[in-house]
Amino acid sequence: MHPATLLLEPAVGVPAGFSAASVPVHRASTVLFKDADSFAARGRQLYDGYTYGLYGTPTTEALARKLAVLEGAERVLLAPSGLAAIHLVNLAVLRAGDHLLLSDAMYGPTRRAATDLLAGLGIEVEFYPPQCGSAIARLLRPETRLVWIESPASLTMEMQDVRAIVSAARKSGAQVAMDNTWATPLRLRPLAMGVDFSVQALTKFVAAHADVLMGSIAVSDAAIFRRLRDMQGLTGIAVSPDDCSLVLRGLETLDLRLERQTSTALAIARWLEQQPAVGQVLFPPLASDPGHALWKRDCRGAGSVLSLRLRDTGWPAARRFADALRLFRLGASWGGVHSLVAPYPSAPERRFGPPSNPQSAAAISGALLRLSVGLEDPRDLIEDLRRAVRAAAPSKRRKKS
Repeated sequence: MHPATLLLEPAVGVPAGFSAASVPVHRASTVLFKDADSFAARGRQLYDGYTYGLYGTPTTEALARKLAVLEGAERVLLAPSGLAAIHLVNLAVLRAGDHLLLSDAMYGPTRRAATDLLAGLGIEVEFYPPQCGSAIARLLRPETRLVWIESPASLTMEMQDVRAIVSAARKSGAQVAMDNTWATPLRLRPLAMGVDFSVQALTKFVAAHADVLMGSIAVSDAAIFRRLRDMQGLTGIAVSPDDCSLVLRGLETLDLRLERQTSTALAIARWLEQQPAVGQVLFPPLASDPGHALWKRDCRGAGSVLSLRLRDTGWPAARRFADALRLFRLGASWGGVHSLVAPYPSAPERRFGPPSNPQSAAAISGALLRLSVGLEDPRDLIEDLRRAVRAAAPSKRRKKS
């Protein structure tokens, strides 16, 4: 069955006796049992069934199981945000004395969570060059327990050789987690590439309407799911059935929205490449992008988020560009129905200097502008960008000496 159809299929796990086109919202903290023996044995339902509101209701289960089908996963665990999902993976896998490897292009909060939180728990955190591929084997140690991948990076758009990294990690005995928010499981299935944990911020493309926070973790191994469920119970990290209902709503139109948004994003990226004031467009679907070959090999389509550097890499030009926009609103998120711009005065912190890869060398210097392309008419968005490009261009008037 094709993804567009799967998105609209009824979810499994909905209780019998009621049928509706949309999954009902089942709210509960207390779950009732039919007799004392059932209550005493409720722990057996921790991984399959209902024991307490913390572990979900039929609404929660419906969303998790629909996502599992899309991910090609054994099970999916839900978390109240993408970052919370990342925390659950880290806490389920890592212990004091373990070694953690993260791509140097990782999402900023993921980096800070590692250096500020995990390092304080006695976990050694090390960053690796995102383009290292199979060379990551040189950094793997007996105590390396987890490797994080983000391909493409959500700001600098650098692609990683997921297959090569997974292969090296497997030989070393380390597990691999991947933030797949940019591509979603409709465009890339990390589990099919050997990744152990496929994580997305459902807040973005899936929910899409800027009114809910949620994350998900998809796994192929039931034992790994049980560890995650245990950690969920220990930390009390849970999701609201009402929020699950909103995400289920967004899921039904995900394929349709992605088709429109990615088509518009590619048209915008090609247009931006032709503008003299634009120094570089960072978008793997472009043939000119250094990560294009990996994107073409691994992905079945694009995301609709791209970054650019102006020829004038200073903050004043980037600020003028962002402030001139009207349809691209200033906001930190992405993947929703409304177009957004996020201007960064300087490139994100990196542990490595500019490597030989030209994409990275360009991406880690000067101001950056990230565009999230929504559902507005492409012609209107390009006209909005035309105004911004003119505003960012340096003035031709010279000061009198």
